[in-house]
Amino acid sequence: MKLGFQMAAAVIALAGWAGSAEATTVTGSGTTNILGPIGIGDTLTVDTTTVAGIANGPYNGSQTYFDYIFTFDLTQPAEIDGAVFSSGGNNFDEFHVVLSDVDPKNTVLYFDHDPDMYKHFDNATPPNEIPNDNLIDIGKDTPFISAGSSNGNGVGVHLDSLAAGTYYLRLFGVSQTGSVGAFAGQLGANALAATTPVPPALLMFLTALGGLGLTGLVRRAAAA
Repeated sequence: MKLGFQMAAAVIALAGWAGSAEATTVTGSGTTNILGPIGIGDTLTVDTTTVAGIANGPYNGSQTYFDYIFTFDLTQPAEIDGAVFSSGGNNFDEFHVVLSDVDPKNTVLYFDHDPDMYKHFDNATPPNEIPNDNLIDIGKDTPFISAGSSNGNGVGVHLDSLAAGTYYLRLFGVSQTGSVGAFAGQLGANALAATTPVPPALLMFLTALGGLGLTGLVRRAAAA
């Protein structure tokens, strides 16, 4: 399965981790909010103003953190597109999105550059490790399909191919002040790009070329 995750401002690749005996964590949301089923041509609305989650968890000084989890059922293989943006006067330092096929509720979030968070790598060959300077992140044992982050106005979602099934969208981050506004957006399901079939006439043409080539080889062998 080919999966991609494009962000509105920045994309991070997550792989590997560093272990740590001491890890600073904050409480993760204990509620999974149901968005419902989605099929090709449908859309689902993501809105943190109408659901349960953590809006102003204590983080550091005047900063707070937020954590919301949504679930949706994809009824058929499709491409998922969408975007979630600030809609209520957010003033945040980080905004992360994680897509998983396992419910992440009650899993902790890791705090302020904690070494137990996932490491980041660039696209070089071999990849270079990028120092993890995230203020908040998922832990190394939290399963996920794709993830990304932005310190801009929001986060965009694009998946090239996703099988039918149940998925979880987790939105979390750190605010600059003690008050977090709202986030809202939409997810849409589009048909997968079809593979272009080879026209029958082209097949006949290629077969004819092959036959001519074989005839030429036989004649040259007989002449020799």
